Amino acid sequence: MTEANNIATSKITPLGASNGHHEEAIDQTSTELQNSKPLKILVSAYACRPHTGSEPGTGWNTIIELSRHHELWVIAAEEDRTDIENYLKETPISNVHWTFFDFTRAFWDKRHNEIIRRIHYYIWQQRGYEVAKKLHDEVNFDVTLHITLGSYWRPSLLARLDVPFVWGPVGGAENAPLRWYKHLDLKTIAWELPKVLMEWFGVTLDPAVRRTIKNATVALVPTRTTYQRVQQFGAKNIKYVPQVRLPQHDIDTLKELPSRQPSDTIRFFSSGRMIGWKGIQFAVRAFAKVAEELPNVEYQHVGDGGLINEIRAIAEELGISDRFKIIEGKSRQENLEMMADADVFVFPGLHDEPGWVVLEAMTLGLPCIFLKGMPATPNAEKIGFRAKSASLYEAIDEMADAMITLAKDPDLRKQMGDIARNEIDQYLCFEKTIDELSNTLYEAVAIKANA
Repeated sequence: MTEANNIATSKITPLGASNGHHEEAIDQTSTELQNSKPLKILVSAYACRPHTGSEPGTGWNTIIELSRHHELWVIAAEEDRTDIENYLKETPISNVHWTFFDFTRAFWDKRHNEIIRRIHYYIWQQRGYEVAKKLHDEVNFDVTLHITLGSYWRPSLLARLDVPFVWGPVGGAENAPLRWYKHLDLKTIAWELPKVLMEWFGVTLDPAVRRTIKNATVALVPTRTTYQRVQQFGAKNIKYVPQVRLPQHDIDTLKELPSRQPSDTIRFFSSGRMIGWKGIQFAVRAFAKVAEELPNVEYQHVGDGGLINEIRAIAEELGISDRFKIIEGKSRQENLEMMADADVFVFPGLHDEPGWVVLEAMTLGLPCIFLKGMPATPNAEKIGFRAKSASLYEAIDEMADAMITLAKDPDLRKQMGDIARNEIDQYLCFEKTIDELSNTLYEAVAIKANA
């Protein structure tokens, strides 16, 4: 069975269960709980903001959907207070009680710096335990849920409470292969190495991280790599869950965008910040090989970032600057409209986790080409192509071959695009995964009760 199939069909299996009677007891208790009452849930959501994507959007959407079935107490970062309170003035939400917490200002106002933000998050989690403990003494929660940030090598304040604890989805074991570092610029290496070192420190030396992993009643993970890592460090009950999902209203909005009209020119498209691990510098080299063979192709990338001049220089050097265009300063809506007017989406990121933008492209019915990060759904291998070589140069060649194949075959483009859209509807729609999360929360209570 493939990883994708495992992820899509997995159930919680207590790894230390002695026999089937224990699992039956858990199932029975879980069913009884679901039939009796909604849960009182304490949520940790450091990143949580309406009308955004990525982790803040994941935090917000999870809370909103769970509140339809349960009562939630949410601990969120102070920096998100204004956005959340402004939203609630227009659209009140019942069943959610908010606690905004931070520990200082001044120096931490520089949290746009990624390294400082990582340190801030760590201290926020440590200090937040007292906030969580006070709330638990007042409310007596049934279960706790850590949503964001979703990295397995970072601690959660909830792990210290004597309450069933659902952790995730958490990823973060997916790094750029070390053998590829020699092809990366110094800024990218400076970005990647602290993350790699903090991951090593967290799981090897930090008791708070080890406690988080071991105390998780259920750990939710998006990839096999993270599954193996948290299992290695003591997680007992592990379940596959997509880390990135689209809300239904976003899916509906995307499907209303006008699709590309028939054209003699095949347009490849990518989107995102031009920083090293996003891999646009490798996509331009792959496209150059395609442009040598096919006269009717072009590539658009929407975004900005530190490597923009370097990537433009590469395109100039390779003689494709008239066909490889970088477009800056577009709004999210303009970005999506341009994506809808493309034939093929390219995601050349160096990490295994697909980004939010991949799901948007899939919803638009675009076949996808990946350097590494393909979604873990049952038919993921049928939505496009992923480079499989351990050599970066060979992987770039594989991306070029995939571009040529799709450029020449409109029927294959449509077939893969249709499958991509169906994968979104079936497996990556946020609302459809919330029922499963709700069941998991009940199961966590049952596991603790039958321990």
